[in-house]
Amino acid sequence: MNILFYSHLTAEFPEIILPLKESYPEHDFIYAQSKDEYLEGLKSAHVLIYGNLSPEDAEIASSLKLLIIPFTGTAHLDLDFFRERGILVANSPGNGSIVAERALALAMAVCGRVLEFHIDMSKGDWHRTGNPQKPFDYWFSMQGKQVSILGTGDIGQGIAKLLKGFDCKIKGYRRETVIPQHFDSVTASIDEALEFAEILFIALPISSETDNLINQSNIDKLNGSFLINVGRGKIVNEAALYEALSTGKLAGAGLDVWYDYPSKAKPLATGSALPFHTLPNVVISPHAASHTPEGKQGQLMGVLRALESYLKKGVPDTLLT
Repeated sequence: MNILFYSHLTAEFPEIILPLKESYPEHDFIYAQSKDEYLEGLKSAHVLIYGNLSPEDAEIASSLKLLIIPFTGTAHLDLDFFRERGILVANSPGNGSIVAERALALAMAVCGRVLEFHIDMSKGDWHRTGNPQKPFDYWFSMQGKQVSILGTGDIGQGIAKLLKGFDCKIKGYRRETVIPQHFDSVTASIDEALEFAEILFIALPISSETDNLINQSNIDKLNGSFLINVGRGKIVNEAALYEALSTGKLAGAGLDVWYDYPSKAKPLATGSALPFHTLPNVVISPHAASHTPEGKQGQLMGVLRALESYLKKGVPDTLLT
């Protein structure tokens, strides 16, 4: 069996792949270093590890049986296309704890007004009010607060675990009624999740059900709350979010995911048509929640677990189709 890797992960962490490769010497592990090598390898590949196999490239891969996406998100893929061709698709949720750490960092930064105070202090503003009845400009402590987490998978559970150190009351948003570890309750009602939250974390994938989930009609339920998004930008309506932040309906936001992304054809200064970066109650991050060695190693280890499951049982453990 030919197993084709087309990912920077193979060059960065070859030592992680080696034990599996040595355990299955009957299979060929092929590492494409360029687009030409990738296209040539596709002709005989049975398994492909790559993030974005196009329908055109899939036509070349006449022997392909399994595609493993080396990260979580698969909304960019037409899964029906692969089902019709009998190609299994799996993903790798191996960086959940790292993304959860970034979500917590964004929450602490925006709730603590860390970046705002840093910028203002560099200009000489110590955030003393001059009012003897209330001399200090307060920041918002997360301790003991009500938190809703939209999405209770690896990332959501990682966030909940970290927040337990703050004695937060944690509600998860999910269809199932089983309460995951570290959560206090769950709900299938988005309205209930929003109304409960003093701090809202978004850790959902994008889909037809989650696109525009938080919108003009329900964002007011977050009045005075903080919003942290490490899921996908379009889960929250762009205009509604900006209006709520700029008017103070939302106390603040930490945003690692966006509405548009830079490309060679059209580099973007920010990930939105709206000037989120000018708002003092917003901390922005360039979709970098998994960008640590540990996060990328976790992604690769997730790929290898799925691959080994397929080699042993004929089915990857993170099967999507």
